[in-house]
Amino acid sequence: MVIDLLKSKLRSNSMVTFLIALNVTIWLIVTILRIFLTLFNIDIYPLLTLLELPSDTTTFIFQPWTILTYSFLHTGFFHILFNMLALHWFGHFAEEHFSSRQIIVIYLLGAIAGGILFILAFNTLPYFQTHFHTTYLLGASASVLAIVTATAFAKPSYKLRFFLLGECSLKWFAVIMVIISFLGVTGSNAGGDIAHLGGAAIGILYAYIHKLISQHRNIFTRNAKNHKATKMADFHFQRGTRDPQTHDDDVDQILDKIKRTGYASLTDDEKQRLFKP
Repeated sequence: MVIDLLKSKLRSNSMVTFLIALNVTIWLIVTILRIFLTLFNIDIYPLLTLLELPSDTTTFIFQPWTILTYSFLHTGFFHILFNMLALHWFGHFAEEHFSSRQIIVIYLLGAIAGGILFILAFNTLPYFQTHFHTTYLLGASASVLAIVTATAFAKPSYKLRFFLLGECSLKWFAVIMVIISFLGVTGSNAGGDIAHLGGAAIGILYAYIHKLISQHRNIFTRNAKNHKATKMADFHFQRGTRDPQTHDDDVDQILDKIKRTGYASLTDDEKQRLFKP
């Protein structure tokens, strides 16, 4: 059923709505399951670690699917609320520039880039090796920020209106989000903020590549049209060009025939040649 819904959304322009619905549905399922298991004193955490992204590379090797699944999991109500509100606001802006397929590609690439940067940081930087051993990452923030930065790159002058704060260009909002994430890389949500930076970077990269491809496609299409128009012009020119001397000789012969035998003796072809400019 989910696959059929995904296919239908891919054919429409509501991929953002689908992503929000999918995230909320998964959160509700996990929340209800947590409540049910808690009633029987069963911890759901071991189950969730099969879907969350681990910082430990050995663990990740045995569950590589978590590079994507973590981006559809959320810890609590406010966690998913803010992520889905951001996805709703900026996702619909993105749909004005990107197709539904491109939206989901940006979302998934944001998750992958954020996850990779998270694993690299926790396995190479001394700070994380000292303070953390095995940390798990979850949440759609990296994917959402990828959509935000991709949209900001594509539509930098788009104006956002905030209550009591006034207007702010989308590009400056994205810059502020990136700065906030960078300032938090040694805080309590270090893993999440590092993933944000990865998502932001891939969003900008995707939008930049998309712009280059679009420009080259437009140039190619325009040149192809001009080339085709030139060919057609040459073709029509060649068809429409006549030797004036030859044309005058033909007309003189037809006029002589009229004098001798009359107009009725002309063939249809001769009549057309007589009155053809």
